[in-house]
Amino acid sequence: MRTRRGQGNIRRQVRTREDGSKHIFWEARPYVTDRTGMRKRLCIYGASCAEVQDKLVKLRSHQFDDFRVARLWLSDYLDTWLATIKSNRQHRTYELYEAAVRNHVKPNVGTVRLSELRRDHIRDLFERKMSSVGSRMKQVVYRILSSALTAAVEDDIIMKNPCLRKDKPRHTPGELTFLNKEQALSLVEAAKGEEHYALILLALTSGMRQGELFGLLWSAVHLDGGYLMVRAQLTKDQDGNPALTAPKASRARKVDLPAITIAALRSHQKLQEPKGPWVFADINGEPLSEDRFVRNHFHPLLKKAALPHIRFHDLRHAAATLLLAAGENVKVVAERLGHSSAKMTLDVYAHALPTLQKPATAKIDEIFSNRRLDGRLKDKQTL
Repeated sequence: MRTRRGQGNIRRQVRTREDGSKHIFWEARPYVTDRTGMRKRLCIYGASCAEVQDKLVKLRSHQFDDFRVARLWLSDYLDTWLATIKSNRQHRTYELYEAAVRNHVKPNVGTVRLSELRRDHIRDLFERKMSSVGSRMKQVVYRILSSALTAAVEDDIIMKNPCLRKDKPRHTPGELTFLNKEQALSLVEAAKGEEHYALILLALTSGMRQGELFGLLWSAVHLDGGYLMVRAQLTKDQDGNPALTAPKASRARKVDLPAITIAALRSHQKLQEPKGPWVFADINGEPLSEDRFVRNHFHPLLKKAALPHIRFHDLRHAAATLLLAAGENVKVVAERLGHSSAKMTLDVYAHALPTLQKPATAKIDEIFSNRRLDGRLKDKQTL
């Protein structure tokens, strides 16, 4: 099929695959000239002649756009993309994205032209340049690049997204840090009489996320009923001020409370001054600062209890592993934690609890014990 002068002919191509099947596609090889005067030949493919023709029209429109795309750095485009999504992301998520772009993308591939970004750049970024970075951060960077480049395709800035799903980094679970039963009891004992005893106890007995604990309102706590509702988490808005948003799973959940925690919360509510809507508040009645609490109260408490240095969030891991080690049903644990499925709970915690294999082995041994097998053999011989 003939096209405009300089756009090249659109040709039907047939390739034979290794299995003998035929792959039919359409191809055009137009010339383009960038702003520097350099003339290049491109290869454009499509499943139909019309698809290739449409791509040629888009390509031609880009050439008349003062070659803006041809000269746009990836780092500059990501700055624009971040500004675009800022109002649609939670403050912490935006901060995570901005830091990931600043620390990992810009130093490694930021100086690549957006129009020249290829799959090889993406693979080299994850396999070589970010080889020492944790798998979670690699997944964050992949998610950023995939979303940003998809937006670039949708806005007709580039023709194809080079960030392919097959190149998505896999998450390799790291070592979880959690307290065992004796350590958890030591922490609770050390916290007795302290200002934030109820907070420590609730974290260990509920498995709530850090933001859910600090964003807890008295209106969600039903002490007479022995439960609380997790409906929100404390985050920060775009100005860095405290704000309540939906919990991570975006749905409310009920968490039943043990008697010791109910008693601690009753005492905490009675002594709390000034009275206000927040369960855990500062002297001004505002939500308790997470960073300040960890620095001024939690870390000194660990030292007092002679415990290793852990994050406050690790109390959530302790709550989960203690329940699983006690034989609690994994589905029940998943519901308390707010996980979307029991599989997610097992993926996170199963490898951290090798001792769970011992009870299972004992049960199997009981089922197939020699005594029971011998008895069955004797019964058969009698018959």
